[in-house]
Amino acid sequence: MNQREKIRIISTETIKPSSPTPPHLTNFKLSLVDNYTAAAGYTPLVFFYPAHGSKTGEERLHVLKSSLAQALTRFYPLAGRLSRLNEGQQQPAADSVPLMFIHCSDEGVPFSTADGGGFGSSMALFLARGPDADSLEQFLPFPAGLLLTTEAIESAPLFAARATLFPCGGIAVGVCGTHKIMDAHTSADFVKFWGAAACRQGSEVGGAAYAHDRAATSLFPLSPDDVGPPAVNFGCEEGQKKMVTRRFVFDGEAISALKSGARSDRVSNPTRSEVVFGFIWKSAVNATAKAVTSTGGGEAVYSVGGMLVDLRPRMKEPWLDYSVGNIFWSNPTVYKYDSKQRSDEAKTLQQLVGELRSSVSKVDEKLMEKLEGGDGREEFFMNQQSWLMALMPTGVAESDITVMTFWMSSMVGIGFYDVDFGWGKPVWVGMTGFANQMFNRVMLMESPIGHGIEAWVTLHEHEMTIMEHDPRFLAYANNNPSVSWVCPSRL
Repeated sequence: MNQREKIRIISTETIKPSSPTPPHLTNFKLSLVDNYTAAAGYTPLVFFYPAHGSKTGEERLHVLKSSLAQALTRFYPLAGRLSRLNEGQQQPAADSVPLMFIHCSDEGVPFSTADGGGFGSSMALFLARGPDADSLEQFLPFPAGLLLTTEAIESAPLFAARATLFPCGGIAVGVCGTHKIMDAHTSADFVKFWGAAACRQGSEVGGAAYAHDRAATSLFPLSPDDVGPPAVNFGCEEGQKKMVTRRFVFDGEAISALKSGARSDRVSNPTRSEVVFGFIWKSAVNATAKAVTSTGGGEAVYSVGGMLVDLRPRMKEPWLDYSVGNIFWSNPTVYKYDSKQRSDEAKTLQQLVGELRSSVSKVDEKLMEKLEGGDGREEFFMNQQSWLMALMPTGVAESDITVMTFWMSSMVGIGFYDVDFGWGKPVWVGMTGFANQMFNRVMLMESPIGHGIEAWVTLHEHEMTIMEHDPRFLAYANNNPSVSWVCPSRL
């Protein structure tokens, strides 16, 4: 181990489905959105559980591995590999043909076991220090934000897990699922099913169905003529600057104050996610403007934000359970920052929350009728065009303005804190972020108790340094506080 590595890998093995995938499910179709979404990235999550009764670490590892094999039987695509060919096709596929399928070959997923003693004897003490993204990354089977080459992606596993044992008896379960087919809803469905299988310990989970591609491919069918990568480059426009991820916590009192300041005629009842998104976006743009002016540029910033909206609750077809794929929508929202916005920050927050609400409200019944009525491909490409146009400000010289994108996604309320492997719910769930990818973004997760929000923010290093030292930002945001401060009664 080098000085920064405090996890010692004990073993690595491949977990395969406990039952073979039925022949009629061998080919799992990808959708058009899957083709355009994070082609080679993984979403990282780490679940922390304290010691539980008399169960030893080995017993808990056995339960995790056997139940994962059961879960892969139902979520069979995760044990397969991406392919341009339908199973049975003999001719080689050209590189220009998109990844059309998952070959559900039951190749399995990597599962590693690790010793977390390098972080100290107590999991509680590790969490009490305020877990940063670099430390959390060591609990993951892959580096956060790992990017795969075109050559490697067809042989890469779609999911992986690592279980890290602490000397105190606590255990951390880190998972990475490819965003190629796993949006937040899919990830939550899978890990909750895995937990349910662990609780049953060998018995079949009641009412379990097979995962399916019907929801995604019915909305956004993929054609062999479609190509990737996406035509719109979301987030890489500012060059190869170093990205960093930080964790900020907004407690209930701070969120109440933000809601009060965000209320307007447009939005009388802002949600906690809306006000946190709006506040962080405003603060990040402020930091970008300061960074640009410090290097001699103009302070005007033209920012295009996108808030991801899960389409499943809006669908008429009853395909919510175990619908695998990227089934979301995002409309571009534009925020133009200049000295006027800087002088009226309260109004700016109201404006941003209003714009975010407006962009989400456009994912309405009329749009869903078009998507479910066979116009999904046309609507998708029109949406891509709207993003492309939004990223091209008009009426200003390129030298006078800085263009930045800002992605916003929420995992609040979708059930990650309900993942129970038979020893209770996690005391804390960490996300780590995507610092290896060139995206300005924020991901939200609820705090384990109360009505707080944890935000994992990825920005360029210079902008992050400015924001995390801004007293106006820190008046509401706690910079990586102790998890014992967030949930003292559970550690």
